[in-house]
Amino acid sequence: GGGGGGGGGGGATWSDAMKTGWIMVDDTSTLVVQGLPPEAPAVVWEKGLGVFSSSNYLLSELVGDSVASQVEITHDPDWENFPEVGEACKVGLQEENCFAVATWSMGGVWAVGVASGWKGREAAVRVALALAIVAGDPSRLPKLQKNYPEFAALCRQGGLNREGAAAPMMAMPAVTMAPQGGGQKAWGKQQAWSNGGGKGNGGEPAEPESDEIPALHLIALPPDSPTLLENTLPPEGPAIMHSGKNVKQYFSMAHALLSEFIEDMSDVSFHDDSEGTELADVTAAWVVASGGEEVTACIARCASMACWGAGMAWGK
Repeated sequence: GGGGGGGGGGGATWSDAMKTGWIMVDDTSTLVVQGLPPEAPAVVWEKGLGVFSSSNYLLSELVGDSVASQVEITHDPDWENFPEVGEACKVGLQEENCFAVATWSMGGVWAVGVASGWKGREAAVRVALALAIVAGDPSRLPKLQKNYPEFAALCRQGGLNREGAAAPMMAMPAVTMAPQGGGQKAWGKQQAWSNGGGKGNGGEPAEPESDEIPALHLIALPPDSPTLLENTLPPEGPAIMHSGKNVKQYFSMAHALLSEFIEDMSDVSFHDDSEGTELADVTAAWVVASGGEEVTACIARCASMACWGAGMAWGK
């Protein structure tokens, strides 16, 4: 069940009070099963912030006037419909709270709004869905800047510049969203979308926390590997290692980056082997290519583009 308060903030400016974060669910989630990505933005409602009062108009700018018919909002205050979303938010916020999930099937995105009250959840989930849409299509940002300056500023602090182009991956915030246990992501007050998390930085890129670069190898699988979908995919694919917080800036906008290359994200399927028992051939190929120790793997496959890739990490 969801407790905790969604209010507060009072006279604080949005840059002080706004809490946002990206959460991740596994491939057993009903959201992923229906073809939506495993990652989504979550926004916590705060009283007195203008971005929430204009949330319905904001979302209409992005999905059209028929928001009610195109966007499905499910309030789940007791975690009955999406318990995995509640758990992911709990990890980030370090407290339980009520939430709502919004899905826009036409755009292939979903989002979460967190608040104790119905009205707050509605506003927060609309802002969160708008963030998801713009993260997937940054070119839509310039048209929003005049009428929704708070939202535009929030997006820019997430790595989008004033022209709507995505910032280089090195400019992604070094303080955000390191995967934690269960594949969920850490939470920070305004850190998910801020370049450095500081007020008045003008959206300048944050300096990376270290010089470490993620290990990347081309790995080869045997032709009869189930990963290759009955030999319909090539035997070779890239594999990249997430070794921890020192490289997290490279991964903070992974879904938005992939969306730039794949128009329909329902074409991509994910298989996460957090226990290390189902993708043994992928793990073995990584050990051969990297000369390193065994790690766990998650694979992504896109049959329509005849390609696949693997993400490697230690632990679950």
